Amino acid sequence: MLGAAQSFGAANTSVSTTLTAPTTTASGSGDLLVAAIKVRDTTSLATVTGVTDSASNTWARAAAVTQGTQADGEIWYATGAASVSNVTVTVTGASALALTVLDVAGASPAPLDKTAVLSGSSATPSTGTTTATAQANEIAVGGIGWNGTATPSGQTAGYTPTAVRQSTASGAATGEQAAWKILTAAGTQTYGAALSSSIAWTGAIATFKVGTSPLPTISSFSPTSGAVATPVVINGTNFTGATVVKFNVTTQPTFTVNSDIKISTTVPTGATTGAIHVTTPGGTANSSTNFTVTSSPLPTISSFSPTSGAVATPVVINGTNFTGATVVKFNLTTQPTFTVTSDIKISTTVPTGATTGAIHVTTPGGTANSSTNFTVTSSPPHVMVIVMENQESTSIIGSVSAPYINSLATQYRSATQWYAVQHNSPTDYLDLLAGSDLGLPNGKPYSVPTLVDELHAGSIPWRGYMESMPSNCFTGTTADGLYDPIHNPFHYFTNYSSASGGWCNSANLSTEGVLPYPGSSGLVSALTGSNAPDFVWITPNDCNNMHGDPNTGSTCKVVTGAPLIKAGDTWLSSNIGPVISSSWFSQNGIIIITWDEGTSGKGCCGLTAPGGHIATIVVTSKNKGLGNFTATGDHYGTLRGIEESYGVVPLLGGSANIANGDLKNAF
Repeated sequence: MLGAAQSFGAANTSVSTTLTAPTTTASGSGDLLVAAIKVRDTTSLATVTGVTDSASNTWARAAAVTQGTQADGEIWYATGAASVSNVTVTVTGASALALTVLDVAGASPAPLDKTAVLSGSSATPSTGTTTATAQANEIAVGGIGWNGTATPSGQTAGYTPTAVRQSTASGAATGEQAAWKILTAAGTQTYGAALSSSIAWTGAIATFKVGTSPLPTISSFSPTSGAVATPVVINGTNFTGATVVKFNVTTQPTFTVNSDIKISTTVPTGATTGAIHVTTPGGTANSSTNFTVTSSPLPTISSFSPTSGAVATPVVINGTNFTGATVVKFNLTTQPTFTVTSDIKISTTVPTGATTGAIHVTTPGGTANSSTNFTVTSSPPHVMVIVMENQESTSIIGSVSAPYINSLATQYRSATQWYAVQHNSPTDYLDLLAGSDLGLPNGKPYSVPTLVDELHAGSIPWRGYMESMPSNCFTGTTADGLYDPIHNPFHYFTNYSSASGGWCNSANLSTEGVLPYPGSSGLVSALTGSNAPDFVWITPNDCNNMHGDPNTGSTCKVVTGAPLIKAGDTWLSSNIGPVISSSWFSQNGIIIITWDEGTSGKGCCGLTAPGGHIATIVVTSKNKGLGNFTATGDHYGTLRGIEESYGVVPLLGGSANIANGDLKNAF
């Protein structure tokens, strides 16, 4: 029957930010719930942030009005609501609260029509007047609220008032009363009353379209039996606005109302044999025959392709009865992301942390285990080498001019006993790339193998990035002095060319080569895009590598001192910070920040012309928090660590001598 089936409410006795009103009896399924709310906060104006209930229905604000800096009155509603046992209002500040909820049967699925609000300070509160309602058959719900304590009387004729809800919160008392009226003709609506004293008040009114929704019917369903996850089509009438679909006593929360006569869904987990039920605002339809829930068939795995791969490798699993699959595992590691392409195929990828072992697929019918193992292979590491210039370790570690570098040294690993092989930038760079200075300048260009030649032979993509170099594989110098070719060790080799097989040949540039530095954002894009390099060498320009540009027109013409250290530290923070946050680094990333030479004559490892004590920082997710790396080594030990990480052979030049150290132990 159309009308307010019940009203219930509450008021607090001390200020609070929430107030819950229990129902007298559970509300009807599919009913309209309307809440009239009065809020008073004497400290600052508080308003309603939301209304919730025991059934998690969706509530919306219909109307709201404030008076001065203390009073707020609002109307909220939930349409086609599932049955509730309580309703809770939440406000922005601790307040006196009063709440009335009307449980209205017979509202349409989208019922809100007209609203009006009014506020003032007097003994005659009113809601204001709506514009003409859209139709004759509506219900109007009005609410008036007041500050302090008051008794309403003389309510507008034709309206049925609810009980007064009076908060007795000390110093902030407030009250409200709601009322409702069934309309029989279109027109404007207003509601008011008289208060026992003149006081600040708020009023709001909302009208809702009503009318009996047609009762749904179920004429058939197809198929008539099936296991959990089986697709089912329900045929009938008056399905528009359906809120609940059940198989026997089990609710299926996921369904699609295709039209007024068809619903598509699947058999829910836990379903048992019995009737199908569909609930709409018009009521509940029950099928005249039972849907038979059958046992789900046991899945099987017949094959998978490929049979091995590293983390993130795409894998297709073939078999039977995969529909409804809930779990895919590689050995003991669950892969939460997969697609059941069909009943006989699942597409997924090797999950992070996976180890060699069987593949497992779980469905409602059970778990299938592959008869052969999937072999998880190691992914090549992602190594980045950044070479800075001409600073002794004591000028960097502990320096107030290098806060970012020192934060990395503290969080990750600092090689505290690392040295340059010799004094001379070009030879130091060659030591790092080829394991020898190759007698520079005699005999160049060199045709001997380098680290990147070893990587090329192992099909491991690499890139060299030179900041301020004007073009790919540039062979000259620049007028501004920012790019200095002696800091580009690649240009000393015959492979630094566009000839067939050269690093700069167009056929190779998709996976290797020496390019201008793309900037921090471009670098991350290159590292995470297609044909991403596994190994990266970066030489910053002479403003950013702590060298200093001797060009008198340069902004960094200072050759030594704290300003250059600060400039380099700032560059590393801006450029390496985004890399550490990238997916490239998260996939076995290793960043080595080192210096070509120091300023002292210190050395290690039996060198005859040592190049100084240099800072060397190793940043990986695996060495975070492990503290200083105290083993002794030099540039050859850095090269050895990189070669060992990639498994390339032979170890080049001085890197083959373990007496020169092994930086891999810091990774």
